[in-house]
Formats: sequence, structure tokens, C-alpha cells
Amino acid sequence: MERVRFVGRLSELAELEAQLQLASRRGFRCVLLTGDPGVGKTRLSGELLARNRGGVVALSARAHRLGGTAAYDLWVEALERHLRRIRPAEISRLCGGFLDDLAVLLRSVAAVRGSVSQGEPPRLRVLEGLAVLVGGLAGHAQVVAALDDVHFADISSWEALD
Repeated sequence: MERVRFVGRLSELAELEAQLQLASRRGFRCVLLTGDPGVGKTRLSGELLARNRGGVVALSARAHRLGGTAAYDLWVEALERHLRRIRPAEISRLCGGFLDDLAVLLRSVAAVRGSVSQGEPPRLRVLEGLAVLVGGLAGHAQVVAALDDVHFADISSWEALD
């Protein structure tokens, strides 16, 4: 599918590029794109990711109105899209000592482990495991998480962002 040419919004794109550069020098940055539905927030973030394709690990997901029914749903979607393209040995390495804890949430991790963990791990271990996983991804390149419609996200997804 051919990508539609990006027109306008150059000042907004330049600001996002500047924030990406700041993050590369100073670490974590959180940028919120706000505006009315349909004004092009998703297209703008998509353009940033497309222009930096080789230099960033792009995680993207969209929260849904019923997203509150599954814990960490926003992060599960974002991470699964990325993990599906990674070799099992690399997934195991990225998860560090949290393979069992993350297998409860992430199918790609459960496949590496060979099964889903029995029982639910403590919430703090899941949060720490997610942080280790994202931190491992950041060891290869900057991680950019483009999360759409976060106002629909479940509490645990917000907690993971924190």
C-alpha cells in the first residue's frame, strides 16, 4: 500500500523531532498530542515514526472503549506488535528474570516460555517486568510509544506508563 504524502503540520512535526532529539540526550520524554477527533494526531505520530523508522523502536497501540476489561491492554497490544518480529532467544533476553511474570500478559513471551504461567504474578513484578522489557528494547534504539485514545486506557496501562 502506498503511503499518502504528508502535507502541512511541519511545525508540529519539527517539535516532535526536537523532543525525540532531547530524549536521545536526556532520557525519557512524554509528549501528549491533544486535539479534537479527526484533526490528524495519529497521522502526525505515524509520520514521526515513519521518518525515524531505522533509528527507533516503534511501539504503537490504540486504547478501546472496552479496554478496561483486560489488564495492561494498551501495553500488551503495543509490545505484541513488536515482539512478534523478534527471535525467541532475543525475547527471552529482553525479559530478563521476568519471563514467567510477563508470560501471563504477552503471548510472544508465553510461546518462548512454552506455556502461560500458572496463577497471576504480583502486580509489582508485572510492572517491573514491563519496565525491564522496555528498557531492554531501549538498549538497541530509542523507544517511541505512540498510544492513541489513551483516555480509554485501563488503570493498569496508566500505572505501567508511570
